Amino acid sequence: VDEFAEQITKKAEILEEAAAILRSQLQFKNLIWMKALSDEKFGRDIMHFVDDIRLYERTGRKRETTWAEGRPKSEKRRAKFTMGYTRREAEL
Repeated sequence: VDEFAEQITKKAEILEEAAAILRSQLQFKNLIWMKALSDEKFGRDIMHFVDDIRLYERTGRKRETTWAEGRPKSEKRRAKFTMGYTRREAEL
């Protein structure tokens, strides 16, 4: 568990730095750079992750099946991201 926590901590730090880099560049309005990063693939997995967690927290909806076998790709992904997840308000 500690090894996974360390890996997730490192990823969170990298994502925080990426967000800072993105925000720092907005003031320059560099069209070429902004177009390159507007590619739909850039950050797609993180956007899915955040959307899936938000939906889960907002609706409190339980997964239809644990592994989402035979379900669409989006349901399989959502099950993966929310399986074992503890809601943030539960941390308080």
